[in-house]
Amino acid sequence: MNNSVSNTARLLGASLRALLVLTLVTGVIYPLVVTGIAQALFNNKANGSEIKADGKVVGSSLIGQSYNLPLKKGQQTPEPD
Repeated sequence: MNNSVSNTARLLGASLRALLVLTLVTGVIYPLVVTGIAQALFNNKANGSEIKADGKVVGSSLIGQSYNLPLKKGQQTPEPD
């Protein structure tokens, strides 16, 4: 009886250690390595198609539409009617 409890506890401890190690490897280390490699090799493409204005990201060139609308009086950005 005592032997089966110690075997169960040992297996439980091993499985929890394996869970922790695999979570760190697949959930933290691997994504960081892949992101680092992508940033190093493909810096322009790794961040997507960012549109920047005054150094801030304001959108993506792959999402949305371009509006060539005239500004109305008192407007800073064009708006569709």
